Amino acid sequence: MRFHATNLDGMGSRRLAEDLLPHLFKDAEKPSQVFLKSGDPLGDLAGSHDIAVTSIKRTMVKPISRLIEVTMQSAKFDGAGNLLVLGDLPLASLARQTVLVHNPFLIANDSSLGVIDRVKFSAMRAIFARNHPFAKRLIVQTDSMKQGLCRRYGIDPEKITIIGQPPPEHLRQLALKRGSQSHREIGAGLKLFYPSRFYPHKNHSFLDQGSLNSLNGLVDQIVLTIEPDAIATGRHRLLNCIGEVDLSRVGQEYSRADALLFLSGAESYGLPLLEALWLDLPVICPDLPYARDILGANPHFYEAGSRSSFIEALARLKSARDAGWRADWSERRRHFPQDWQEVAAQFSKAVNI
Repeated sequence: MRFHATNLDGMGSRRLAEDLLPHLFKDAEKPSQVFLKSGDPLGDLAGSHDIAVTSIKRTMVKPISRLIEVTMQSAKFDGAGNLLVLGDLPLASLARQTVLVHNPFLIANDSSLGVIDRVKFSAMRAIFARNHPFAKRLIVQTDSMKQGLCRRYGIDPEKITIIGQPPPEHLRQLALKRGSQSHREIGAGLKLFYPSRFYPHKNHSFLDQGSLNSLNGLVDQIVLTIEPDAIATGRHRLLNCIGEVDLSRVGQEYSRADALLFLSGAESYGLPLLEALWLDLPVICPDLPYARDILGANPHFYEAGSRSSFIEALARLKSARDAGWRADWSERRRHFPQDWQEVAAQFSKAVNI
């Protein structure tokens, strides 16, 4: 197996690669090869497993260089052996490729985005439509993504394999004891944690002055992993904008939280939802297909875009918590691979079909 991993800029795709690739590198038949963006530290990991590293240097802005890479320059990825592409866009290449597809805007409405992003994703969808026949197989993480690709691009469902994932390895190793279950007083407001970078579709702007002023008595604090100046209300007394933090701090915030808050309007997977499952953490999030793919039933869904429904979901959670209710996702966890070795085995099987 060979590996194409030059498009790992997103937090979710980066974490997936860092947990998955060590297992695939370890089991790959030698000689093997990985294509990485110049300077990617995954090159050291590959070298430790005797995987040859080919660095791809980008001299133009990323969207243009990606366009050229998967079209005019894609012949450079031809070669013997199966090629696993981690990065949404199939290559216009004769390589025997399997592509992991996880960008929600390949199938989702992008009307919430700015003009530049809409243009970018429109071009991305056009390239995907042109290039997907080159891929022998696609891997997605949820049934919603599979159905969306089939509807939008007319892809044969038999060509698409669904492979879920456990939470990132670092989270599995954290011995978390959530403070909300041991020392927070009955009647106290909720403490919520929303771990996400700032992108328009993540809907941080939903926490506007009107929404926040309606949370008095329900919420004590909402911790956001964005800078205070990213949104107009970033310095509101209910918000604690801590910026992007390392994984240790993420674990600390999970341990202090009463619930995960997840406002996103579009996801292919929603990694924090999966993390909440493994931590038995309640989840406040919109009732959208990506959330049902991960959570199944959830008593604290709210109607997407509805402030009143959002407040009602928070009130239900606070009332339940004060009455002694605790989230138990043990049954739902059985629907997902239990470790990354299992995921790697499923990827290898899909690539070698």
